[in-house]
Amino acid sequence: MSEYPPEMRQALSGNLDLSKMPYLERNTFKAFQNPKHDWRDGTLKSSFNYLLLDPRITKNLPNRECNMNKLDVFRTFISAIFYIGKGMRDRPYFHLYEAIKHKKSPTKKVHLVA
Repeated sequence: MSEYPPEMRQALSGNLDLSKMPYLERNTFKAFQNPKHDWRDGTLKSSFNYLLLDPRITKNLPNRECNMNKLDVFRTFISAIFYIGKGMRDRPYFHLYEAIKHKKSPTKKVHLVA
């Protein structure tokens, strides 16, 4: 766990006070919901962040989570992340297209470029 920042290590060890999280999340969103703020690209949401998760680790986590405690769900989710990216506009469709192409022709090596 030493590869994680202190806050993440605290959360993964179960020592993080999660009761404040909804409040912190709401306040984070407020900063981006102000239409009067002069953002560089305006208020149009044209970019996003995304995570790629390893299904060998998640093992259909949404269906299993009802039989797991919240900390184990969180640990599984965090350990399944193998890529964090920033996308713009139709980027998710590119990944889907590449995955379908690979499934139809698995002998080709697919390189996803972020």
